[in-house]
Amino acid sequence: MTGRVMGTLRRIVKFLFNLVGLRFKVMGIILLVVLIFGGIAIWQVRQSAVATFRRQLDSQGISAAQDVAASSVDYIYTNNVFGLYQLVEETLKYNKDVRYVFILSPNGRVLISSFGQGVPVRLLTANRVDPSARDHLQLLRTEDGLIHDIAVPADEGRAGTVRLGLSEKTLWSTVGGLIHRLLLTVLVAAGLGLLAAWVLTVLLSRPILALVRAARSIGEGNLECRVSLDWAQDEIGQLGLTFNQMMDSLQDYHQKVRAFSRELLERNQELQRVSEELKRKEEMRSYLLGRLITAQEEERHRIARELHDQTSQSLTSLMVGLKNAEAAPDMAAVRRNIAGLRAQTDGILEEVHNLALELRPRVLDDLGLPAGLQRYCRESAERYALDIDLHLDGFAEGERLSPELENTLFRVIQEGITNAAKHARAKNVSVILERREKRILAIVEDDGCGFEPERLKTAASAERKLGLFGMQERMALVEGHMTIESEPGEGTTLYFDVPLPESEGGKQSGEDPDLVGG
Repeated sequence: MTGRVMGTLRRIVKFLFNLVGLRFKVMGIILLVVLIFGGIAIWQVRQSAVATFRRQLDSQGISAAQDVAASSVDYIYTNNVFGLYQLVEETLKYNKDVRYVFILSPNGRVLISSFGQGVPVRLLTANRVDPSARDHLQLLRTEDGLIHDIAVPADEGRAGTVRLGLSEKTLWSTVGGLIHRLLLTVLVAAGLGLLAAWVLTVLLSRPILALVRAARSIGEGNLECRVSLDWAQDEIGQLGLTFNQMMDSLQDYHQKVRAFSRELLERNQELQRVSEELKRKEEMRSYLLGRLITAQEEERHRIARELHDQTSQSLTSLMVGLKNAEAAPDMAAVRRNIAGLRAQTDGILEEVHNLALELRPRVLDDLGLPAGLQRYCRESAERYALDIDLHLDGFAEGERLSPELENTLFRVIQEGITNAAKHARAKNVSVILERREKRILAIVEDDGCGFEPERLKTAASAERKLGLFGMQERMALVEGHMTIESEPGEGTTLYFDVPLPESEGGKQSGEDPDLVGG
């Protein structure tokens, strides 16, 4: 139950606290404090003033009653009623707080009274004083308020007793005026407090509102926003300085994050590009492998067909000629048959030689790359009706490269010339092969129709793509690099750059197992 009540109180306090802004909270708190302390001060002043005024009233009443008692003795003993009447009237006249005065004889009879119609009976016995005492004070509650009833014996009670009643009307009138002035003072203090609170809240809320506006602007993405609190050299100024430092750090961090994001995006794009390139190369490699296997089978069929159609028939004719020579009737006929057989044998040898050249130029194994290129360029010029200009530089006589490197360079130059003749419809081809200290450079340039290298990825000619991709693959096997420069209608230039091994040089020979051209 207590917890539920406390929870309700907390919710109410929270609601009231959030009902107004900071400025009104501060002003309300200061006003509440001023009113509370002002109320406490007024209450304390009232209590103190009432007590003081009552003591003064009692002292004044006792003094007046004693004066009446001393002055009335002679009048009582001489039975001077008029003198007593004048004494009572003078007492009422010069003491505004005196509500009534009457004198009792020793036996309790009223000698004189300020009451016009007689003293109330209950009042006669309301306050008694011992004759040996100087006075006796008794507070009486009446319809007119509290009455301070004072009894003073006259001549130690032998002449009787003087009774005097004091009213608190003047006291409360004075206290009321004092309270009124105090209330005005508290209200003025509250007004000044509100003014001071308003000035204070303006000074406090202005930087806070500036921080709020800056925070909203930052929330909208404006990291350039700063607060200007240089005028404050206290904690508010330190808060503004710390806020600006925080924003500087946040802006630097944001810039670093954006730079990192851009770098990450670029790397992702590069990775995607590389991935697509690898995928494309893998597809081309698979396609090339399939074409390679197909080309091998086609080459086997072609060789078998050549052997069957030409070499086999020539050998059959040779066997027939041998049988004819064997059956010749005389030596003259034998000689004629042998002469024919020799011519047939020369033809068979020429056919086998041509077939071997088509598979791999023998001169490449015997004399090396320069001689092999010279022979291939002559034969290609005749075969494709091209004007081929071959320029060799840096090769010493008899100098050989490794079989792998010679075969790679021969094949890529061969493919370049073939592409120029078949696809570019070129009329002139320039081939440059230059050996440097640590590299070999090769250039194949034609005046054909040209193409856009960037469109090669989507080109419709799979054969052209396959040829260029095969050349790139051959370059990659020897750690070389191929560059393509071409524009539509401007011809094509192929650049091949191959590093030489440290031990490269001297005369080398060897067979290359690659028997498939292109």
